[in-house]
Amino acid sequence: MAIVCLLGLLPAIALPSTTLAAPPDAGLYTQSVFDSDSSSVSFVVCGSLPQSEGCYSSGSFGPFGFVGAILEGIPSTLGDSVQRGIYIVDVAGGGNGNEVMLYRYLKTDTINGGS
Repeated sequence: MAIVCLLGLLPAIALPSTTLAAPPDAGLYTQSVFDSDSSSVSFVVCGSLPQSEGCYSSGSFGPFGFVGAILEGIPSTLGDSVQRGIYIVDVAGGGNGNEVMLYRYLKTDTINGGS
């Protein structure tokens, strides 16, 4: 009985390449800073856009018992707006500070006229 190996006998298939447009906030970044006792998080949005560069927005989250982690979710783009979930894990939450709690915020960056 002969065993035939067909690997390498299949024709190569060329797939069309697609170029995805960069999201409107592609040049921006968010810097997060914990306060001294990790009970709140401040953030600032900076970077460059087609017509300007600098820092554009800031804010804060809190108060928390103790921030154990902050995560940014996958972006969703609609027109000139980009939304991301911001997830904050409070490892000293609850009334007695002995609960782990997850908070979800929605951050929206809207680019107006390239700035």
